[in-house]
Amino acid sequence: MKEEKKKIQNSKGITLIVLVVTIIILLILAGVTIAALSGPNGILNNAQEAKKQTIIADIIEQIKLDIASEMANRLGESLNDEEIAQIIDKYGDLSTEQTELKDKILKTDNGNYEIPVSDILGNISEEGTPPTGTATVQPGEEATSTEKYNYTDGEDVATIPVGFTVSTETDEQTIDTGLVVIGPDGSEFVWVPVSDINRMVMCKSKTASRNDQCNIVLSENDTKLICTTHSNSEDICGKLYATGTGESFDKTLAIQTYIQDTALREPDLVNNDNNTSYNNGLFTEESLENEFKEMALSVAKYGGFYVSRYEMGLTKDDNKPVSKNASEDTTVTTSDASNSETNRWYGLYSKAKEYNTNTNVNEEIKSSMIWGSQYDAMMLWMEENGIEVKNGYEETVAKPTSSATRNKETITGKEPNDILNNVFDLWGCHYEWTLEAFSTNSRVFRGGYFSNSNSPSCRVSIFPSYTNSNDSTRLTLIL
Repeated sequence: MKEEKKKIQNSKGITLIVLVVTIIILLILAGVTIAALSGPNGILNNAQEAKKQTIIADIIEQIKLDIASEMANRLGESLNDEEIAQIIDKYGDLSTEQTELKDKILKTDNGNYEIPVSDILGNISEEGTPPTGTATVQPGEEATSTEKYNYTDGEDVATIPVGFTVSTETDEQTIDTGLVVIGPDGSEFVWVPVSDINRMVMCKSKTASRNDQCNIVLSENDTKLICTTHSNSEDICGKLYATGTGESFDKTLAIQTYIQDTALREPDLVNNDNNTSYNNGLFTEESLENEFKEMALSVAKYGGFYVSRYEMGLTKDDNKPVSKNASEDTTVTTSDASNSETNRWYGLYSKAKEYNTNTNVNEEIKSSMIWGSQYDAMMLWMEENGIEVKNGYEETVAKPTSSATRNKETITGKEPNDILNNVFDLWGCHYEWTLEAFSTNSRVFRGGYFSNSNSPSCRVSIFPSYTNSNDSTRLTLIL
């Protein structure tokens, strides 16, 4: 009995010892686990640090993308410290104690982290980032594909469309003064650079406020334009630099709105478009909006657009639309709204879309009657290169050069001095109808014509059903 009791006591002792040892081991393991989780190098702290570094890296990357995007919009032009600071400041608050931007600290909105600006700037070149693309096309050479910025004049870049050749004339090879390209059918076009699509396009939802500016950007796959300011809206319209018709062109205009069925606007229908004897199924409101989006997307994607060097002409043998000097090419006539092939605004609009049916012109290249926003973009480009495009109605007012003369004939190219940045007949020849609408019943034509002294930027409106030999149009290409 005593022995059995002794055995039980010994067993209890052993159990107690095992229990104590187990508890000690568990405590030791718990200590190790707590240390592993919460120590300076613990799992929790490491996870938090990893999250922090990921957020910081994402912020830095996004800021660099914003800076690179702004440089690309400016065709590689570098940004100053103030402009870079404005971009960085969108992600938090910049410290104010330091004088130099590189010495400042960004306290982020996301996570309240502190990032030295020097870490953000990193490898951003002080000289700016050059535009994407490879300049491969030389004067006299034909582009084998439409690659963004495949031409440079040493200072600026342009996109040469497939099948087109850069002029061999030295005064037609510089972008600032009018780069001329020649199509496979012999038509000539001039490149109009657009460094920022926001200068030409805005949202229909934009209100009349300078603080409500759009920020329209290309989608990641370059398939659409969206406005990050207005809930990623894709509903876009033309940005027009006038508040009415006449000599009201204003290159500083920022307070604009789109109001359907009234005032200056595009794209939109007017009353006459509902008349089947005029429209005859040429377009609907939806198709017109899609045409505008396609044009704007092309301009944003390729950094500009091509405008016909001459007013739209027609080949005498088969009435194909061309951009050729009708005063030198006897196979071409200058189109107008009284011609049976281009009767009224509707006939001109329809014919302008047929350019890629010409011999050897690649079907990828589409064409259109010029939009009002494109016309304004051309005027802005010219003014920024020292050309006065708004001189009023008086013929005696000084022209851009002492020798500039209005084309007082109805033959495009007839007056060699009616030329601005290698574009002919903006002062004279014909009024040039656009896709811009005005009021409830009119379309807008631009410039002057052979018997008056309107400036190139002048707007005049008239019913699109109007038949008049004074009115023609100008082609534009969609790449």
